[in-house]
Amino acid sequence: MFAVGRILVDGGLSSSVIHQDEPPTRHDVRSVLRTQTVAAVALAAAVAVASSTLNGSMPSWFSTSAVSLAAITLLTVPLTTVSTALLERTLSFKRLGAVSLIQPCLLAVGSGVALPAFPTTTGALAVFAISHLVAVPAYLAASGIGVRGGGTRGVRSRWHFGLPIAGGQLVSQVKDGINPLVLSWVLGITAVGYISWAQQLAVVATYAVAALSSIYFPLLARLRNQPERFARAVSAAAFWANATVAPVSVVIAVNTYGLVHLVYGDIWDPAVPTLRLLMVANLVAPVSAVLLSAFNALGRPRVGLAYTVAWAVATWALVPSLSAAIGVEGYGVANILVSAISLGLLWQARGFVDATSMTRAWLPWVVASASVALPWWAVSTLGDGGSATGTLVHLAMSAGVYCASLVLVCRTEVRALRKALFDR
Repeated sequence: MFAVGRILVDGGLSSSVIHQDEPPTRHDVRSVLRTQTVAAVALAAAVAVASSTLNGSMPSWFSTSAVSLAAITLLTVPLTTVSTALLERTLSFKRLGAVSLIQPCLLAVGSGVALPAFPTTTGALAVFAISHLVAVPAYLAASGIGVRGGGTRGVRSRWHFGLPIAGGQLVSQVKDGINPLVLSWVLGITAVGYISWAQQLAVVATYAVAALSSIYFPLLARLRNQPERFARAVSAAAFWANATVAPVSVVIAVNTYGLVHLVYGDIWDPAVPTLRLLMVANLVAPVSAVLLSAFNALGRPRVGLAYTVAWAVATWALVPSLSAAIGVEGYGVANILVSAISLGLLWQARGFVDATSMTRAWLPWVVASASVALPWWAVSTLGDGGSATGTLVHLAMSAGVYCASLVLVCRTEVRALRKALFDR
């Protein structure tokens, strides 16, 4: 609920702060904060009233106080989103990283204080609320950023840019929320458990891309009026996004049973084929994330909204039908077909990025495949492929071979990254 509420309160206004050409003025910041605060108060009040009204007709596990606490937590959203937007706009990634680390620390403190005293849903929500006190350090971190005086940009023009972004985020949340309900109806609760486990493990490969997504947009937005630098930045971002996802995806796909037995045991074996299919879907996910940020940076957020809606519609159409026809593996096949829609992004991106350089963005997948396959063959030849020791040896060898191969095969990209990071 909080994720949806956060999107509704933000309304894409924080993205408009990052994207605007001129540095934000004090009037800009106050205008966005005022609008988001009104939305947060209205939404929190509506949720509190609705939960109180429906309390008598809700199941026994429903907690009015827990929902009310979650609603109150929405009041921290404006301060957090605007402060984070200012940090991202000025590329203050050290401060942003520090703020990001504070939230899990608050969560750990809250877990130690609130849950022992209130070991109920209310206690869990209290921990959640405590973790969102990160709004205070976010504000303090952003307060050092110079914001000039002057005129203000209208909220209406901000919504023109931000609402499609918020709409895409909302559609994505609804899509992910409905999927488990549809699957439980089609396949049953046990199958949903297998699919959820496979999905969570598949997402591990894209953690780095998810973390970097907040960097792509402000970086590319700065370069949108410099076509050549913008094209190089998009190609480099796509390459390194694949470079982080490819080795993890290939290792999991090749060594699935060994990793699963080592960490989880054989209870999850029925979900392994689905997990491997989800790894295939990762082929286009990193580049899709980069290109969506690129279109947003160019002031074309409706492109992202259109693709998000297309992914949602395709998911709702393919997941139930293929799951009913094939079983648990149908979910993986549906994800591959849905991800194929992302190829349209490449076609639309040809107007601002070179096709040859984007082709090189998939080179890490070739390097990763060879780097994982050769150690796997060596370990299997020694007859130790399926054991825990063999799995660990294979992981260590694959990591070493991949890093060395990437430096040798992709020297141009490595030199560019080294120059960008260390100015050499």
